[in-house]
Amino acid sequence: MGIYHSSGRSSDPLGFFSVLIGLVGAAAALVLWAYQFDPNGSLVSSVAAKLGPGFALGDDLVLTAFLCGVFCVALAVVGALGGKLRGSAVFSIVLGVVALSYPLLTKLDLVTRPLVQHFR
Repeated sequence: MGIYHSSGRSSDPLGFFSVLIGLVGAAAALVLWAYQFDPNGSLVSSVAAKLGPGFALGDDLVLTAFLCGVFCVALAVVGALGGKLRGSAVFSIVLGVVALSYPLLTKLDLVTRPLVQHFR
């Protein structure tokens, strides 16, 4: 094997960042869906306690889920266009769709319960 041959390993930093951003967005969307189904549940109370009193659970979390979902899907598409389709691109698109689910359904008025700041 010469010095210009590959060792067989390949790194995918774009895929890594897209999965990381997708996980953040999907986690935000899952908290929002948990709030939708049970506003006084333990998951919502736990997240609200960890985020602190200055973080509005409603608007900021919806914005976080939306932005992370858009960036995740965009990075996954760009990564897939640059070469062969990797598992990280498919996983990123799935995470992006999960992250975008709540903000888009709220914007289309299919989810109508308003989110308010969770009491301390």
